[in-house]
Amino acid sequence: MRCWPALLALAIVFGCSKAPDVVAYTPAEKKAEPAVDADPLALLPSGMIGLVALDMKPLLGASFGSEIAALSERFAPLPKSAEFDSKHDVDRVIVASYSLQGVDYVGVVRGRFKPAAIENAAKSGEPSPLGAPMTQSTYAGRSVIAVQDVAMTVLSEQTVIFGNPTALQRALDRIEEGRVERKLPTWLDKLVATPNAPIVAGWDLAGQPAPDALRRQLGFLEGLETARVVGNYESPGVNLAGTLSYGDAVAATRGAESLNRMQDLMARYEWVFKALGVGQPLERLQAEPRDKEATFVVAINGNSLKQILVRLPTLNPSAFAPGTSDSPANSAPTTGGPATTAPAQP
Repeated sequence: MRCWPALLALAIVFGCSKAPDVVAYTPAEKKAEPAVDADPLALLPSGMIGLVALDMKPLLGASFGSEIAALSERFAPLPKSAEFDSKHDVDRVIVASYSLQGVDYVGVVRGRFKPAAIENAAKSGEPSPLGAPMTQSTYAGRSVIAVQDVAMTVLSEQTVIFGNPTALQRALDRIEEGRVERKLPTWLDKLVATPNAPIVAGWDLAGQPAPDALRRQLGFLEGLETARVVGNYESPGVNLAGTLSYGDAVAATRGAESLNRMQDLMARYEWVFKALGVGQPLERLQAEPRDKEATFVVAINGNSLKQILVRLPTLNPSAFAPGTSDSPANSAPTTGGPATTAPAQP
C-alpha cells in the first residue's frame, strides 16, 4: 500500500531468505469464517523473514507527523470516492516480508474503512492519487482491489489486508480455509508484545544471510542471524533500541564496531545535508558487544527528519551513496552523544 513507502522499503529490504513453511498445499476443507478482526498477526502467513509494526497515532503526533500525513495523502492508493482518509482512518500498520517469488510482502492495516465505498470506487475505474486506475477482481471468494503492483482486500470495517499479488493470494487462501492462526517465532512474538513501543521491527536472517552487496555496504550484516528493534517518538524525535544476534562473540564484536563507524560516516556527509538545507539527522548511534549479541541505541533529530520529509520527493538517493574512501569499513569508530529517551533493549 503506497501510503507508507518508507515502511515497505524497511520491511522488504532483506528480500531473499529461507523458504516459508508452506508454499504449496492441497486445499483443505473450508472451515467456518474466521474472526478476521481478532488478531491482525494471525492473518499473516508463516515463514516471514521480517516484520515491521507501526502505531500510527504516535507517529502522526510526532514533531514531523504533519509531513508524514502529507506523504500518506500523496501516496494514498484510494481516491476520495472511497471515503478513506489515510491521516485519520489508520490506527496500526503491520508489514511482513517473505521470499515466495522474489520479494514478497503482506501487510495488515487496522482502522476504519467503508467496504461498500471502496468497492464502488474500484468498479468505477476512477484513478487513484497515484494516477493509476483501480482494478477489481475476485480471489478466494473475496474482492481484490489492485493499484499498480499492490493488491488489497477489505476484510471488514476494521481490517484491510494488502501485499503484492502472490503473497496476498497466499494470505487469502489461509483465510478461506479457516487456517487463521498466529505463526510467529517465539522471540518475535515476545517482541511485538513490547509495551509502550509504537515502533517494533524484527528480522530473521539465520536461514540465509543478507545479499553480498548489502553486506559490503553494511558490515554489521555479516553473520547476522536475528535483529530486534523497538522505538518511540520522544525527544529528540525518533529513538531506537535494538539487539543484533550473531553466531559467535567475534561476529558480534565486529557488528558493534561496524555500527559505531556509521556515525563517523554520517558526519562526513554533513556537507551534503547542509547543501540540501537539512540538518544532520543522526544525533547518536552507539553500539556495544555483549557475548553473541550487539546492542545499540539510535537517536534521530525530529526537526532534521521533518526537513528531509519535506524534500523527500526531490532528493537524489545517489547523493548519499558511500564512496570507497568514505565507506564504513574505512572510518574510525565513534561512540557517545547526547542523552536520549531511548526505549529499553528488546
